[in-house]
Amino acid sequence: MGASALLSEPVADRYAAGMASRELLGVRALRDQLGRQVTKAQGDDAVHTVVLVEGHKRGVLVPLPWRHKAGAALGEPLVLTQVPLIAVSELRKQLGQQIGKHIIAGRHGGPAAVLVPWDWYVRASTELGEQVAL
Repeated sequence: MGASALLSEPVADRYAAGMASRELLGVRALRDQLGRQVTKAQGDDAVHTVVLVEGHKRGVLVPLPWRHKAGAALGEPLVLTQVPLIAVSELRKQLGQQIGKHIIAGRHGGPAAVLVPWDWYVRASTELGEQVAL
């Protein structure tokens, strides 16, 4: 399935309430492991990577389908023309400046995962009935 097909299809219910696993990583560790964490966000057992900056939760790398579902639940859909698409290799370099923003992590010219602000993630998870405590 191509990236454009993924963006236009309804989100499957594979991200049922409370089902996402989460990993905590500091921003430096995420920079070192960004490619691996994007891959984990794309897998069948999708991982949400919570990013710590100076010990505080500031952002979360989430699967694209989860971001679509969460945005719909909040009435804040992901508008691809309004959210920057940054290649994983470039995002690695800019990570410190991008934490706390909505950024699409791109791979092979298409969207692969989405970086969202922590506070938005908490609101969205709550709206979806997911537990947020780590």
